[in-house]
Order: sequence, then C-alpha cells, then structure tokens
Amino acid sequence: MEVALRSARRADGAGICQWAREVQRMRIDHWLQAAQRGPHPTGTHRTRWGVVAGVVLALAAVGSLAAVVMHLLGPPALMPVDLRVYLAGARAIQSGSRLYGPGFDPGLRLPFTYPPIAAILMVPLSVAGERTLSLLWDAGSLAALAWAMYAVAGRPPGRSRWILAGTALALVTQPVFDNLSLGQVDLFLMAAAVAGSLPREGQAWRGAWVGLAAAVKVVPGLFILYLLLARRWRPAAAAIGTWLALTGIGWALRPTSSVRYFTRLLWNVKRPGSPTSYLNQSLWGMVDRLSLGPWHTPVLAALLAALAVWGLSRALWLEHSGHAAAAAVAVGLVGVLASPISWIHEAVWAILALVVLTAAQVPPAAPADRLRLRAAAALALVLAMRLPALGARLAQAGVALPLAGVLQDSVGLVAVVLLLALFRTLHSMRPPAPVGAPLPTPPSGRGSHTSL
Repeated sequence: MEVALRSARRADGAGICQWAREVQRMRIDHWLQAAQRGPHPTGTHRTRWGVVAGVVLALAAVGSLAAVVMHLLGPPALMPVDLRVYLAGARAIQSGSRLYGPGFDPGLRLPFTYPPIAAILMVPLSVAGERTLSLLWDAGSLAALAWAMYAVAGRPPGRSRWILAGTALALVTQPVFDNLSLGQVDLFLMAAAVAGSLPREGQAWRGAWVGLAAAVKVVPGLFILYLLLARRWRPAAAAIGTWLALTGIGWALRPTSSVRYFTRLLWNVKRPGSPTSYLNQSLWGMVDRLSLGPWHTPVLAALLAALAVWGLSRALWLEHSGHAAAAAVAVGLVGVLASPISWIHEAVWAILALVVLTAAQVPPAAPADRLRLRAAAALALVLAMRLPALGARLAQAGVALPLAGVLQDSVGLVAVVLLLALFRTLHSMRPPAPVGAPLPTPPSGRGSHTSL
C-alpha cells in the first residue's frame, strides 16, 4: 500500500511539474511574439487614459486647494448656505427657539425643511467653527462619494485608480458641485443608502444606515419599501427600527415641532421652493413646466404610478439577477424622479449610475462596449454643462422654446436615460463577481494543483 501511495505521489508531482513547464513555455512564446509585433494598441490606449486620469486628478487637486484657501481666507459670505441652515437648526435645538416658522434665524431667510431629528444630529457638529466645519463637511462629502462609487463599481481592472479618477471627474458635474458649494447633505445620505441596501452575508445590521438616511430626509425611505419588497426582512427590520428610534428621539425632545412637521409641513410640497423652478429635476417638476392645464393631474398621477411600479419591479429583477449594486442605484434614481421636488444637487445618483454602467464595460470587449462608454461620457458632459440654467434663460427670453424646455429638464432626462440604460445594458450581462470571490483555478484535472 505504501509503495502504491509513493508511486501515485511521484506521478502527481511529475504531472504538476510538466504542467508548470508548459505554462512557462507558453508565456515565453507570448512575450517573444509581443516583442516582434511591437507595442500593443491596447497598451497605448491605457497609457493615454492614464495620462488623462493624471491630468484630471491634478486639476482636481488644484481646485481642492483653491477651495481650501477660499474657506480659510474668504469672507463669511462664502460659507455654504445650506450648511448654515443646518447649523441654525442645531442652535435652535440648543436654545429652545422655534425650529419652524418666522422665528427661525431671520438672517438666513430660508426655512428648515427637515424633521427635528436632523437638527438634533447636527448639535455635536455645531461646536466646531463655521469654517472648520465647512472644510470637514466638504472632505466628508468627497469621502462619501468616493466610497459609494467604490461600493457599486464591482471589480473592474485597476478599480482604486479608476475610482480616484472618477471622483475627480465627478467634481465638475453640477449635482456634485452643487452639493459641495451649498454644503448639502445628499452625498452622505446616498452613501448611507448604498451601505444599507447592498446585501452582505451576516451583516443585516447594515440596514440601519437606510433608517438613518430616512430619518434625516423622507425620500430615502423608499429604500425601506425596497428592502421589504425584496423580502430581506432583517435589513428591513434594522432600517425600520433605526427610523423609529431616531424619529422617536425627535418627538421626545421637540414634540411640538414634530407634530407640526409630520402633520402639516411634510405635506406642503411648495414649502422648499417652487416645483416649476428649473432647479427641480423630478418628473413632477418636468410635468409642471409643460403647463398641461386640466390634463396636469391625471398625466402626472399616471406617470408617477408607472414610474414607481415599473422602476421598483425592475430593480427587484436586477437584484435577483445578481446586480445588487445596479438595483440600489436604480431605486435611488426612482426616488429622484418620483419626489415632488428634487433639486439638481439631489441627482447625485446619476453619478453612481454612470459608475455602474462604465464599470460593466471595462475593459471594452466589443464595439458595443466602446459605444456605451462614449454614450456614458456624453451623459456625464451633459451633467457638467449647467444646461438647466441656460434653458431657463432661453425660456424667459421666449427664444427656442422647445429646445429651452429640453435644456431645463436635461438633468432629469439624463436620470431617465440612465435608469433605462441600467435595465437595458445589464439585462444580458453576467452578474459582477463579489469582492471576496476566489480566483479561478488553473486548467488542470487535479484539485491539488490550485496551490501553484
């Protein structure tokens, strides 16, 4: 028996060595052929993209340095206005003054449009100076954006460098730029929604991130409905429990403000601003700007119902097909389009949609992949060109009215196109490999060869 085992081991070792020599010979042949052919066009293409990414990162670094200098040396008027509103809410909590109504910080002339818990959560941050908080807020916003892009990108080659370049490019798009210039909270909420909605084995507690986002702002509550429809009961329970706990804290500390917000202010869709403003890129705003007269209400109701049913059902299909990241981004886009008011800075989900679509085509394996990458670049360019403001000016001047309407709705229309592209492009694609997936084994007939 021992002799037989030794013979089998020698034969197995000889097979492994022969397989290794064959692989090495094939590699040497491949290197010699590559040297005879000269530089491969793909390598040149990657080098060019590396140069472009380096230039973009350098420009982003210069812009970030300029923003830091403006924050440190600039006058107080340059502090982000929405961050000032958040700080005013925190001070109202500390002083016991009114959170809603005429008594709320008369110097700002802007209302506090969030539930009381949002102001309560800002209290610990209010101890920092305005400029220090502004710097920390911008740095945290960029970190949240980069993490969300990293989380939904899957595993494309060179993912880390690719995400850095993508984050730098995202800075020039209007949704991200407006978040930073206004001091908005949407990048944090987007990262929280992504963290709580992506499935992780044995980490159902992550649903609490969705509950946190829904407690601060109403629209991310759509992710709670999505978790319930997907029958992911434990993350949904964590989200609902977190939302109830945080909202309960708000009721306990500011009961009068909570009653007023949840019974009156929440349902006043015009309180944050005019729904017909070009800054509103939701489906509601696009229909309002059409001035349909008596057809307005039935058309809007039909479109919103179709969007909710179709969008959520297709998102569930994406998750069941293995595209969980794309499903989460689709839910975020549905929330942007279905909300009564979605300002341009709330359309940051379009950036994640571009990340998912481009990561699925990297490296391009077919002409169709290259075409999709060019289309994604064109959509990113639209997001960077500030077309809604241009359309509003043309509409006020009465010039090129059909084109002006399209330009005013350009960010919302990009969100619609990206939502369609997520469902269309990923329909026939294999799901991305999870981050912890093992590498494929070498082509051998024996499992023991994987140690090589």
